[in-house]
Amino acid sequence: MLEMSECHVAFTAALTTLFKVPAESIEPAATLDDLGLDSLAVVEIFLALQEQWNVPLDESDARPDLTVHQTVQMLEEQLRAGRAEGRS
Repeated sequence: MLEMSECHVAFTAALTTLFKVPAESIEPAATLDDLGLDSLAVVEIFLALQEQWNVPLDESDARPDLTVHQTVQMLEEQLRAGRAEGRS
């Protein structure tokens, strides 16, 4: 079994807390639409992630067809970029 990254854990927590998505349905290949999030909800979760992690996420990338894996990857990339630029 793969260990979930800190970002994946935080994203799962946001989905379950903010949108009442059952944790057992949050699989890496599931799209945000599969999890019941519409376009507005996806923008809302991007804003919550930006605030929680202090990273810029482009709201134009906030699409319901993103998978959980793609979203976590995007967050991890922004965190790495922020560390390289000295943001924390």
